[in-house]
Amino acid sequence: MSKLLFHIGGTGIPDSVMLDYAVDQAERDPAFEADAHITFTDADQFFSVLTPERIRLLRHIHEHGRVQSVRALAAALNRDYANVHADITVLVKHGLIEKEGTALTLIASLPVEQPA
Repeated sequence: MSKLLFHIGGTGIPDSVMLDYAVDQAERDPAFEADAHITFTDADQFFSVLTPERIRLLRHIHEHGRVQSVRALAAALNRDYANVHADITVLVKHGLIEKEGTALTLIASLPVEQPA
């Protein structure tokens, strides 16, 4: 499974170089999966997108593989539907979650270890 990598302020590697690398690897190994890169302009944007409650949503989806709906997710986390819906909208916009009909899945593997 590919990794989901977060960057603040850019990777420093031009997109064309990253694309060339991914294509080269895919040609060598048909099972190759390119990592997903999500870049935030600065730390403020990063922390505004990945709030503690949104990280909690991501962990739940990761642990269950797929969630059937926003309503089911809100119920499982004992949260208000409207707040969960708003959080999901932000996470979809930033490429962290994919909606297939009403179902929700993660785009790539996320680290889900609980802080010590």
